[in-house]
Amino acid sequence: MTSFSGLSDGRSMDAFIGIYDINGFSRIARSQTPRETLHLIQDLSAEAHPRIEGAGGMLIKHIGDAALFAFPDERADEAMSALFDLKGALEKLLDERGHSHKLTFSLHFGTVVFGRIPPIKNWDIIGDAVNILWTLDRGAGRGQVVISPQAFRKLEPGNRKRFRKHTPPIVYLSER
Repeated sequence: MTSFSGLSDGRSMDAFIGIYDINGFSRIARSQTPRETLHLIQDLSAEAHPRIEGAGGMLIKHIGDAALFAFPDERADEAMSALFDLKGALEKLLDERGHSHKLTFSLHFGTVVFGRIPPIKNWDIIGDAVNILWTLDRGAGRGQVVISPQAFRKLEPGNRKRFRKHTPPIVYLSER
């Protein structure tokens, strides 16, 4: 499967999943009004959504300043290229708004189940892979792209060269 076009509630599939999170976001939120913060998140999403979908992925949901997304497993390399571009674009947008903050991207590969949880109509993903994704050591890779060994193994050699091994636990960090 190379797209999410045939999704059905309860469908299980292998996916390249990720989150991005703004480092030190609470400082941004404290420095402006809640309305300004909302507009910033909306602008970041407007930048992220087409880039993720353009690489065959799906922006699943926002959780404050973080966002959860997924790509079909066959699109791992396309996803990686798009996400490095996205990281640069989002950091540029933050910088233009006077926030010199960096984003941390965390990526994992594993089996997820797609479903809709009422009353929200959007797709969500559930599974141990999502739990692992949220527990990746983002502190070690603050401002970088952090990927699990499972995600690293899905990449072609050219994309693997963007990372170095970091232990313990084993994750791979981008070279900023």
